[in-house]
Amino acid sequence: MKPFLLLICLAIFIFNEVSSEVTYGKLVQTFNDKAKNVKEIKQANWSKELTPLFTIYEKFTESLIEKIFHSFIIVNLQSPIDNFLEQVPENNADALAIVAYTRTVLMNQNQVNNLCSELSSKLRHDTVSSIPPPVVVEYRNREHIPLNQTHVKKIQQSISYMHKIHKDFKTKFIDELNKADVAKEVFASETGAVLSAFNDASTSKLSKLKGAMLHLKQSQDRVWKLLKNIENILIKYNAQRNAWANFLSGVEGYLVS
Repeated sequence: MKPFLLLICLAIFIFNEVSSEVTYGKLVQTFNDKAKNVKEIKQANWSKELTPLFTIYEKFTESLIEKIFHSFIIVNLQSPIDNFLEQVPENNADALAIVAYTRTVLMNQNQVNNLCSELSSKLRHDTVSSIPPPVVVEYRNREHIPLNQTHVKKIQQSISYMHKIHKDFKTKFIDELNKADVAKEVFASETGAVLSAFNDASTSKLSKLKGAMLHLKQSQDRVWKLLKNIENILIKYNAQRNAWANFLSGVEGYLVS
């Protein structure tokens, strides 16, 4: 084989090795296998101790994603608004206020819809638990290098603190999920009231519609804050989880945050 072709084949092989999927479960298993070969320390059930750290909420299911996040996605506001605008005088003060509210609500709702979709995707990915490319690189670089006694002992001494950090993330995450679960009922009620008011809109009922839009906007603001809280928890947790993954792979300086 010509040297040039050999280099291409070697590059493809290396790329496939680095980019191929590695799960957190596989990483824990690799650590477990290596740690068993370190005879100088007291052995533990590493898989049992470490696996729970790499999922923020083990009971998170597809039905729970649908129940919470998809309940905040609204796609049917535009048509009743357009119908309403065709029926009311353009110079009516209440109508102008409603138009301003609707523009804000529609713009904000696009952001809510997008964030709900992003969170749903992230949480579905979390159940698969494949680790990101930079962490895969660290894992591949050390996959076949034995762990030394000092490093395994560091991990052994850190496990209880790692579980404390994980518990804090999990508690905050579940708390925000519970808040979102309650908020979705109010949000659904406010959305239904607005749609009903738009479908029954007339000049004499504009003040009622204006009030319904104001309540929906307030509910929407609360929902957005909750979703951003959940997103921030996931961002921080994923950063910590990847630090733990590097720590298990043998990278120094990745103990805990």
